[in-house]
Amino acid sequence: MYNPKKKNLSSIVPDMLKFLMPLAIEQEYSEKHFDQKPKICRRCKNKIFTRYDTERRLFCILIRPKGLKKIYVYVKRYKCKKCGLVSLFRRNILPRLPIRKAYR
Repeated sequence: MYNPKKKNLSSIVPDMLKFLMPLAIEQEYSEKHFDQKPKICRRCKNKIFTRYDTERRLFCILIRPKGLKKIYVYVKRYKCKKCGLVSLFRRNILPRLPIRKAYR
């Protein structure tokens, strides 16, 4: 069986990234509900949706001094009334950050 290496942050990483950023991510996103309706159906371009279900999804895994911590969020899915396609909420859940723009 595959044995993964222990996850540690490098000693050159500033303390702010080691302690404050995981704490901020955990407080902001832990058990958060995302339930925005899609604007239009991708298949038939209809604008009328019904609620379908809510599911729990893994958002990220944080490396903390005590070990790894999984952060879960709840995602509401919607069903198109016309064609029956099940869609998620709008995709842009993260705010526009300069970091995200650098990797596009």
